[in-house]
Amino acid sequence: MEAAWVEVRFTETELWLLSDLVRDHGQQGREWDKALMRALQEAVLMAGESPEKKAAIRLTAADCWQITRQIPSLLSVGTQNVGRAILMSVFLALRELEPVAIEAEPDAPGESAVPGAFATAWEQEEAAKATFERLYGDMGGE
Repeated sequence: MEAAWVEVRFTETELWLLSDLVRDHGQQGREWDKALMRALQEAVLMAGESPEKKAAIRLTAADCWQITRQIPSLLSVGTQNVGRAILMSVFLALRELEPVAIEAEPDAPGESAVPGAFATAWEQEEAAKATFERLYGDMGGE
């Protein structure tokens, strides 16, 4: 069963950028998603009050897709590429919310039919865990 939402942790800088840039412009003439905007505003406040300047927000698959439409991967603040950090977090959330099975038909042992894909699902999962841990550390509860 797929999850309805996933909790994603962002830095205060990332949250400010999300609150500034995430608008559903594709729905011109319609009101944008106030629930996502309100959640982002609350997360900005929480991150500002947090000693580590980070906060978590619950994102649905629709929220994640909206963010991917609005945030460019080359978005930088100073010399820090914030766009890629945001998108990596969102891609990991989407992986959990909408799992995709890649059925590779290797041409030779150890090769994948999808260029750049991992040879096994186990390796893919381990790489995702390592990336998530590197970006966010332990996000466990208190």
